[in-house]
Amino acid sequence: MRELPFRVKRGVASWTVEGPRPRVAALLTALARRRLNMKVRSLRPGGTLTPSALLTARQDELFRRAVRSGYYEVPRRISLSQLARRAGVAVSTLSVTLAIAERKLLTGR
Repeated sequence: MRELPFRVKRGVASWTVEGPRPRVAALLTALARRRLNMKVRSLRPGGTLTPSALLTARQDELFRRAVRSGYYEVPRRISLSQLARRAGVAVSTLSVTLAIAERKLLTGR
């Protein structure tokens, strides 16, 4: 079995698509317009992934503090050192915690 952005097994591509119902419906409509030979095996409602569901309580707390403090604004309103001092954590701890939180939020895992 070959792994691409989706699985291909014996010439058949399998996709798992998650997202808001209107966007999934728009994708299916666009694919149908192209007259692709496709089957939809199932559609089921999915839960909404929230940042709090992905992050530990501490990651969520520090990430939200960083956002509120302007760490992610351009230009930054606060440096990592200042933010760490205010949060009462080491700069390296904050840096790693934010990096892990960012990865989880970007990848969904």
